[in-house]
Amino acid sequence: MRRLVLLAPIVVLLTGFGGSVERLTPFSLAFWNPDSGLLVAVVSGPCETVGERVVVERTQDHGRTWRMALATCAVAYEDGSLTVAGSGTAWLSVPSGLLVTRDGGRKWSLIRQPPADALSLATPLTGWRVRGYDANLRLEATRDGGTTWRAVRQPCRAASEALVSQPTPRHGWILCLFVPGAGSQGKILYETRDGGMTWRLRARNAFLGPAVGNLPDGGYPGAIEFLANGRGWISEAR
Repeated sequence: MRRLVLLAPIVVLLTGFGGSVERLTPFSLAFWNPDSGLLVAVVSGPCETVGERVVVERTQDHGRTWRMALATCAVAYEDGSLTVAGSGTAWLSVPSGLLVTRDGGRKWSLIRQPPADALSLATPLTGWRVRGYDANLRLEATRDGGTTWRAVRQPCRAASEALVSQPTPRHGWILCLFVPGAGSQGKILYETRDGGMTWRLRARNAFLGPAVGNLPDGGYPGAIEFLANGRGWISEAR
C-alpha cells in the first residue's frame, strides 16, 4: 500500500459537469506503483447529498496526464479516506459507504457501510477502518474486501479520533488524537505486530504529559502512512 497526501493547496481546472470549467483542489493522492495512481479533488459547488463534490482522476504515466474516473460526494477534509493496495484495488469513503475499484479506477462499486473516518488497506482483501469519535471511537478490520467488519482492540483511550496505517495484515500503526486547541493537539502513536491484539507505545507528545520520542505538539494530523520497515509520515494542517 502506498498513499501520499498533498500538503500544499493546489488548484487546477477541469472541463466537465455540463461543459463548464470547474476549479479543483486536490486533497489526496495514492499510487499503486510509480506509473499508476489516483487523485481525489474537491470541485467547486454544492453537493446534492452529504459532503462535498469530488472527482477521482487516474493516471498511468507517472502523473503527466490524468483522466477522470469518478464524480461523487465525499467528506473531503478526511485525508485518510482514500487507500490503495495490490495492483489496482482502492477504497474511497463516501457518506453512503465505501466506493471500491479493483481495476485501477476504471469501474467502481458501492458497498453500503457506515462511512469511515480513516481507512488503510494492507491487501486487496484485508484492511482497517476507523469510525466514530470520542467514546464511540472504533477500530474495525475486514478480511473480505470491505463487505463485513469486526471490531479490533484499539488503545486510544479518551482520544477524540484516530488515524491508521496497516502495511501488512498483522503489522500496523494507530495515531490517537485528542481535542485540539490553538494549533496544537495531543498525539499518541502505537504499533501492533499481531493484527491489533496487543499494542506498543511508540511516541507521545508533551501536550499530554511527559513526552516519548519527538512527536510535535503543533499541527492537526490528517493522515498517516507507514511502511513495514517502520519508516512513516504524518501530514498535518496548522
